[in-house]
Amino acid sequence: MADKIDYAIKVTPVGTCEVEGRTFKAIDSDVARTLFSSNIDLDWSGTGTGWSDGVCTHKSSGGGTIVAPSSDGVWIKHSGYDYNESFPGYKSTIENTSLVTITAGVEVDHDGVWILHSSVIAKLNAGEAIFLPKANTTFTLSDDGTAAAIEYAILT
Repeated sequence: MADKIDYAIKVTPVGTCEVEGRTFKAIDSDVARTLFSSNIDLDWSGTGTGWSDGVCTHKSSGGGTIVAPSSDGVWIKHSGYDYNESFPGYKSTIENTSLVTITAGVEVDHDGVWILHSSVIAKLNAGEAIFLPKANTTFTLSDDGTAAAIEYAILT
């Protein structure tokens, strides 16, 4: 049996409009639709890093790194809880609202000299997540407060 990754993403931009003096929320008129994409056939060799028996060993948003030099996909989620190594999976029971910044590094050849360039690729609030298919880089985590437990999976 061939292994695969199924994923989908949906984004609906919502704005406000006024009709006869009443304010409503509606799909933004410029975009005028929900944006959606999915893949139900992304090949996967069946190996997941960061998990064991259904439990994630969380990374810390206080300088943690997620190294994915060759992957079929990378999942990164702000758990909404503090990072604490004394708890199973390093996720405490204390809620965390820090804004987590994810930076990705890419090596670029400048006339035979390889230079590492880093760019912010996402900022996550509690409960938010991203999935990056075919991600092949190192992600660095940082936050604007108390270190959050970051759920992740490197699918290779």
